[in-house]
Parts: sequence; structure tokens; C-alpha cells
Amino acid sequence: MLAALPGRIRWIMLRVLMPSAAIAGLSLVSLAVPVFPTFPEGRGLNLALGVLLLAYAARLLRMLIAERRPERVQRHAPSAVAVAEWGAVFILVSVGLFWAVGSYAVGVGLGRAQQFEATLPRRLDVVAYSDKRLSLQAPGVREVTCQYPDAAYRFRYDGLKIVPLQSGNQYLLLPAGWTHANGAAILLSRNETLRLEFSQPGQVRNAAC
Repeated sequence: MLAALPGRIRWIMLRVLMPSAAIAGLSLVSLAVPVFPTFPEGRGLNLALGVLLLAYAARLLRMLIAERRPERVQRHAPSAVAVAEWGAVFILVSVGLFWAVGSYAVGVGLGRAQQFEATLPRRLDVVAYSDKRLSLQAPGVREVTCQYPDAAYRFRYDGLKIVPLQSGNQYLLLPAGWTHANGAAILLSRNETLRLEFSQPGQVRNAAC
């Protein structure tokens, strides 16, 4: 587009656009440094956009030099140099975009974890029955030994909540008073020696099994 402008106007546009693109690019790249208090996703985007602006500023600088001293400028850079230049730009822009996507994913995961922690008291209560003692020592979890020796499940554990997402054929349980600062998670294998019962939060249950 600039090449189609008259010479004087093109010269003025180059003198304005080149430093503006360079300053904007340097500013965005500097905002990608973690010491600056930008939002996490913005750091990667700042890096990607800053690198693109710096590459554009470098192109404008070559055009500006060519306007002033055409006899001293090689119109076409060697192909190897051009490939290396654009390869570096592509890598840095890709890094910035992956950084932004990764930061966004971390933020979404953290937000969902905080939401789960806030709603944990309102989730269903879980009682775990086992044919063998599990010796769960988490705060707020109570072990009850069944009074009937011929019971299929001899031990009962109250004060638990279950995490809906399960994997590896295991239950992920949390104490009812769990917090991310001092809570402990419990993994129990999903098999016929273990039985889970669910009830509404705060529902009064028989203390025996």
C-alpha cells in the first residue's frame, strides 16, 4: 500500500510509521516480562503482537533507507537471511500464542477449582463402607466399626465429599471441611470391597452401621 503513494507522502508515512511501530512493539514485548503486573493471558499476546510490530518496523526501516539511499541498498535480501528472519518471527509469535493459551487454560482451571471449593459444603455427603480398615486420618473423617461381626462391610467412614471427575478406576474423596490450604485428598480403588452411600448435606444418619 505504501508503495502506491506519491514519493513525498510515502516518505512522511515511513517517517511516522516506522518509529511508531518500533515503540509499540518494544512496549508490548516489555509488558510480556513477568515483572509487569499484566493479566497472565496478556503476556503471551503482548509478546506475539510486539514481535509482529517489531518485524513490521524493521521492514519499514529498510524501505526508509531505500528511499534515502537507493544506490546503497540491496533491494532483495538473500533468501537464507529472509527465511531465518521470518522463521524467528514465526517461532516467537508461536511462543507468545501458546503462552497466552496456556495461561488462559491455567486461569480457567484455577477458577473452576475455586468454585468447586466454595460449593463443596453444598455437595452431597458421602459415607464409605469397607470390608477392611482403611485407617483414614483426614481431619473431620470419622471411622466407625460395625457391631455385627458377619457384616459384609465392617468399617464405615463419615465426613466425606466426592469429586465428580474420576479416572483410573478410583474414587477421589475429600473431607467435608476440605480447603486447598490445608486439606488432604483421598484416593480409593473402585472395587466390590468398597461401597459408597450419598445423602443430602447435613442429613442426620444413624450413627451405627
